[in-house]
Amino acid sequence: MEMKKYRLRFDASVTDFIADVDLLVGNFEATLTTMPKWVMDQRHNIEIIDQLKTLMNPHKILLNVSNNHSGDFGFANFNYSINRMAWAGFKIVGRKDISDYVLGGKVNIVSGTMWSDQKDCSYMTRFADREQYLINEKGICNILYTHWGYENELWPRPWIVKEGQQLLDSWDIIFGQHPHVPQAVTMVQKGPVKKLLVYSGGNFTSGVNKNKQ
Repeated sequence: MEMKKYRLRFDASVTDFIADVDLLVGNFEATLTTMPKWVMDQRHNIEIIDQLKTLMNPHKILLNVSNNHSGDFGFANFNYSINRMAWAGFKIVGRKDISDYVLGGKVNIVSGTMWSDQKDCSYMTRFADREQYLINEKGICNILYTHWGYENELWPRPWIVKEGQQLLDSWDIIFGQHPHVPQAVTMVQKGPVKKLLVYSGGNFTSGVNKNKQ
């Protein structure tokens, strides 16, 4: 999320914890732009590039741009933001022509958003189109990294629970984001296999300090 007046810094306990991962996947829920913003728009300044590079090598970071705020500044700024981050070395997923990312020929990561704050987000991957990006090959782990649910709710709504459990008929892992708070992490039995369903991983960084009871 947008950092506003704050500078993003990572404690050594964070960088040490992820030091040996092959790929770090994160939701890039703001647009890198110099355009003026309205109240709810999410905008990143150019400094975010160097700040994220302190986390780990950008070639090992996959940024999802399919979310409710990526369209805040229109298609041209959406593309500029993607290109600028890609030039800096970050991997990108979530534009229609960058629908998924395959890691090592074994893991297929697909993004898709349920929501957009703007009328036109046809240039992003959508939750409704998810099935066309499945790779139905033996030995492939299909992960749906989806932007769904409702903000600041500690528990997923019943229809999200039902939807997530049904999705595991075809997907191996569901990892949700958008609520901005951690939600339940569950194991769902599908035949002889237990599959992982994460309703929301929470909010990694933000310039907004909210104290909600």
